[in-house]
Amino acid sequence: FPVRYLQDPRRGAARARNRGIDASRGEIVAFTDADCLASTGWLRELVNGFAEEEVGGVAGEVLPYPPRTPAERYAARIRHLSPERYLKRPIFPFAVTANLAFRRGVFDVVGLMDPRSPRGGESTDFCTRFFRCTGLQLRLASRAAVFHRHRTTVWDLLDQQWSYGRGHAFLYIKYRDEIPWGWRQTRTVYIDLLRTVAGLGTASAGYLVGGTRKDDLEFAAFELLRKAALRAGFIRQAVSQGYLYA
Repeated sequence: FPVRYLQDPRRGAARARNRGIDASRGEIVAFTDADCLASTGWLRELVNGFAEEEVGGVAGEVLPYPPRTPAERYAARIRHLSPERYLKRPIFPFAVTANLAFRRGVFDVVGLMDPRSPRGGESTDFCTRFFRCTGLQLRLASRAAVFHRHRTTVWDLLDQQWSYGRGHAFLYIKYRDEIPWGWRQTRTVYIDLLRTVAGLGTASAGYLVGGTRKDDLEFAAFELLRKAALRAGFIRQAVSQGYLYA
């Protein structure tokens, strides 16, 4: 169910997807987004991924439209929203609902998507519960592709990453008994942020002397902006829920 047909912007994507789940009747429930264009054979390839009984979910590939702006080029370069990237994460592995399908029975075990989650965090939360509660596999079907329009401006990209940061904090608070957030996690994040600052400094110096390409300088700048926005959103959500996470 494309969210554009169901979503009340005041209520959020999780509620819209839950309405779609309730309205659907098939044995497999597939999701995509209003800013995605499905490739030929998309649903067929998703369904083929369920050939084995131990597979409870199938994630399709999310490919970028040809990038035109620096923000789009950055998102394409980091393979933003690609499930192959995010399913490798050691903590909170997930695939985005821009291209994702589950057996109907999964919702009977896991429940619906959590409408309390900040924008962008509902898919991570649902996948976390899927892995913990079902014992089923989430399989990647790279031929089940959709094309996604990444954020075109710096501001839109920052707003998106701010929301992702809020969703990240929401998850650490929700699962704090199992995956606590402490000073070690904070230290790791800020060491990485400092390295990113240093990387931008190195790229800037290289650009001035002609040793760094403009695209690489843009990438270093966007890396810093993305991580800073994630951190700001994380702190904002944590404080709003009464937790002094930094």
